Amino acid sequence: MGQKERVLERLERGSLTSIEALDELGVARLADVIMRLKRHGHNITTENVSGQNRFGEPTKYGRYHLHQYSAKPRFKMDYAKASRGY
Repeated sequence: MGQKERVLERLERGSLTSIEALDELGVARLADVIMRLKRHGHNITTENVSGQNRFGEPTKYGRYHLHQYSAKPRFKMDYAKASRGY
């Protein structure tokens, strides 16, 4: 299973941040994976969140949410082809 499949499967269970993606899925560049999923028709939105880093300093980060379609997406994602960069 590739990164896109792992991220999509995880988003189906709930929202996801880049720290959670690295910790749970081993995905270091979540924004890139999200961009590729969006290009393939998945309805993913970003919630801007304010919080604190481990030093107690204010920070902002994104939390991604997958929204299910009421109809089928325009096309089905071909993960084998997408993994080759097409």
